[in-house]
Amino acid sequence: MKRMFIAACFFFGITSMYGQKFSAAMVLGFNASQIDGDGYAGYSKVGFTGGARLQYPLSDKSSLNLEFLYSQRGSRSSLFSSDQGNFGININYAEIPVLYSLNDWFIEKESYYKVGFDAGLSYGRLITASSRSGAFDEALNNLKKNDISYILGLRYKFNPRWGLTIRYTRGLAKMYVDEKLEFGGLLGYFLTCRTEYYF
Repeated sequence: MKRMFIAACFFFGITSMYGQKFSAAMVLGFNASQIDGDGYAGYSKVGFTGGARLQYPLSDKSSLNLEFLYSQRGSRSSLFSSDQGNFGININYAEIPVLYSLNDWFIEKESYYKVGFDAGLSYGRLITASSRSGAFDEALNNLKKNDISYILGLRYKFNPRWGLTIRYTRGLAKMYVDEKLEFGGLLGYFLTCRTEYYF
């Protein structure tokens, strides 16, 4: 976490020094996630996601993006029930996605692209993991500390400052392997909806 914070400060410093090239945004939203292998279906676990996004233009329509995020993931047996007996897994990550963006629908009057498509990979570092039931305690205690996922996303900007992004993220490998479990272990994936403010 400390290294990620130092890296974020470094890149924000570069943004301030070379503002004509780099641009930055703050992002805030939620994840709706689930885990293959826990015996439950549906994107029932809702958690917070937030952080910063840096952009470096590669061409008139494309850019390379680096993000620093805090992300809550996991699974839950029911989205709306408040019964504390319900099954639930809570997993928190620090994430660094690296994304390629392709933009379209240029608004000439305000000099910005209204629509963008993102694709790339994300490195996640496990922070904490917990469960409401004891069924997966062993698995949670032995989750892989590092996670690599792929990301596909769609962005819509309402104006040069404000935008909305929807994306899909899925792990490339199981975060816990056990042939006794459904799907041979635990594999996480989630949908994200977030707002973005560009400086």
